Parts: sequence; structure tokens; C-alpha cells
Amino acid sequence: SGNVITVVPKENCTLYAKWVKGNITITEVELPNADLEAIETTLPTKIVNASFTSGIYSINGANYVFGSNAFAKVSDALVAATEGDKIYVFNGTYSDSLTVATSNVLLYGPNYNVHGNETRNEEANITALTTINAVNVTINGLKFTSAGNIKVGANNVTITNIYMKPSTTV
Repeated sequence: SGNVITVVPKENCTLYAKWVKGNITITEVELPNADLEAIETTLPTKIVNASFTSGIYSINGANYVFGSNAFAKVSDALVAATEGDKIYVFNGTYSDSLTVATSNVLLYGPNYNVHGNETRNEEANITALTTINAVNVTINGLKFTSAGNIKVGANNVTITNIYMKPSTTV
């Protein structure tokens, strides 16, 4: 279809590059101070913003490609996660059920290192069940409401600086 694919063999893997005709638009993401501070403190390897749709997003000179390391859903970022990833979730409401199945992952938001009872920034609000099935996972600076509960099925999980208001239904 006019696209050229380049194959580059490397030791233990093969890299594929798809060259696409046309202009590539890079969207510069404007950050509130809360997001900027959290991102500068712990540089994310993946980002989640409910308003992302496609393309490339630039934050402080780092580029994030939609579907690779930029996502609209937290669940998609977790499926793509590799060990050691730092996944930053922008403020907004995320209603997808989440499963953390990759070890050594940091899932954090605009209230990274802000205690749940302190004055908080706009929240990244998780409204569905989050299940943690991997070791050495940290959740920091998110809000859990409605059915946004956390189920831990692994060791060495750290949940800190969250605001939680679970549903009253059982």
C-alpha cells in the first residue's frame, strides 16, 4: 500500500520499521504544575490520558507514540507494560477494569507523593476494580471511587498517597 517496511536483524530479535508517507504531527502536551512536577520527579516510560486518540505526544522533549507508550486507557498501558515501567496517568476518569500482571511497575498520577488527606490536585480517578497479580508493584497518587477497589494477590505491593471512596454497595 505504498508503505516501506525495513527489517533489521539484531542478536536475539528482529526490528521492524514501517515508513509511512505524509506528515507526522507531534502534539505538544500542555501540563498543569501537578502533572509537570510528578513527571519530572519520576520520568514515565508510558503515559495515559483519556483524551489521547492517535499520533505522537511530546512532554518536556520526550515523545510518546499512541499505542506504543501513550494510551487512552490504563488497561491498555498495563497490557503493554514491561518490567520496570513507570506508567503516569493524567487527571480524568478511567472506567476500565485493571489488572497489573507485570512485576516492578509504578502506576502513578497527579497526586504522586501527596497524602490522601492533603490538598490534592485534579485526580486520575479509577472507577473499576484494580487487581494486582505481580510483585513489587507501586500505586501512588491516584483516586479510587465507585467500584474502584483494589484487590492484591501478590507480595511486595505498595499502595500510597491515594484517595479512596469505594461504593457503599456490597
